[in-house]
Amino acid sequence: MMTKVPLSTGSNPNTDTRVDNPRLRNWFVGEKAIHRLPSLAELTLLSDCRAIHETTFDSGSYIVVTKGQVVRVQFRGSIEHISNINNSDGAVRISENQANEVTIVNGSSAYVYKQSTAEFTQLTTTHGFDLINPVDTVVLDTFTIIVGGSDKKWTVSSPNNALTYNTSDVQVTDDDMGNLVGVAELDNNIFIFGGGGVQRWVPSIARTTYDFPFDIDPSFRAAYGCLSTGSIVSETSVVYFLAENHVVQSLSAQGLTPISAPGMSKEISRYAETNFSNGSMLEFQGRYFYQLSFDENSWVFAEDTNKWSESDDMIIDSVGDTIVTSEGVFTLTDVHTSKACEYVSVVTRPSESTAPYRRVLNSVKLGLIQGLSQVDEPQHVELAVSQDNIRWSNNVKREIGLTGDRQANNVWRMNLSAQQFTFRIRYYGSLDLTLESLTIDIK
Repeated sequence: MMTKVPLSTGSNPNTDTRVDNPRLRNWFVGEKAIHRLPSLAELTLLSDCRAIHETTFDSGSYIVVTKGQVVRVQFRGSIEHISNINNSDGAVRISENQANEVTIVNGSSAYVYKQSTAEFTQLTTTHGFDLINPVDTVVLDTFTIIVGGSDKKWTVSSPNNALTYNTSDVQVTDDDMGNLVGVAELDNNIFIFGGGGVQRWVPSIARTTYDFPFDIDPSFRAAYGCLSTGSIVSETSVVYFLAENHVVQSLSAQGLTPISAPGMSKEISRYAETNFSNGSMLEFQGRYFYQLSFDENSWVFAEDTNKWSESDDMIIDSVGDTIVTSEGVFTLTDVHTSKACEYVSVVTRPSESTAPYRRVLNSVKLGLIQGLSQVDEPQHVELAVSQDNIRWSNNVKREIGLTGDRQANNVWRMNLSAQQFTFRIRYYGSLDLTLESLTIDIK
């Protein structure tokens, strides 16, 4: 019986080297962060991508911020320039209120993009805004909140009007908070992160026109402040951040919980610029992952297992049959090194029922399609097979051949009996290619 095994759509996400209209990617790794994207949005065309925000305005699109500009990316991949912005090395943070007004802060400036009128505005004192170091923003109900780092204060907009701020709606934090680092919303509460502590604020019950709209919760205590704006990531019921003692904290309705693995904080403390770490949240196949990246390394936390994995090129290496790389999500892994590209198939269980059933693997056929204008040099692929997804067989090599004499299909003959098989393909060479198909013959 011939069975087709699900494959990656290729090692180089470029439609010029592919057939038909394959899935390009549905994730994109920007500057130390991972973002969900539609299948055809090729944001690798945008250099220095700093932040991506999905908006529901006008059937939906993505607001993308680079170091020097703001653009809109439609779901089919077209890019529209919105405005240039001042360059900043600070973390870029984005929020959007119910009026579809998008607020962008980058440490040196704050901007508002009013999508209904396509107006792009830099906030100044004429808008009642006087923060000189806006580091973070969030929306609660109709209020847009912006935090000033060295300002040591935060300000609140008028309801559903991110272009208007009132100087009476400014809260100066305590000295022991230090410079402010960020802000997050959780269960209709506002959490203000400082270098020396975290404060919780709740909506004011007795609010009048002249009252500050939030009251501090004196019962909330945090032993450590936050080290990095970029590390603050909100999920439905939890906020993750890197604390000043280099321990990752989980903030929930139950309070603060350290979640770093043993020895992890010591390792992180050796990194050069931990205050520039960046976090992002990934939901995949019902599982949630918090990814924290540094210049030196990346760490991934799986919520369901409460386990960390240390990762450089791989953003996630703990999802069973799919993996995320620096080029996107593929059904097969796609690991680029200077010597090889590696692909690993999903676990194939050739069973005729739900019960374990051993089958005999007779052959494996790999179909390759390569791009044009390739370097004319010897190329080859290697195949290894695993029967338990842990231990692998020896690599068996097949030559691809030179231009004009290349093999479109490569076949490996074998006689293996198992309940399941996983296939690993390594390609050595410099071609842009597509793995067209992987077909196995089982009995």
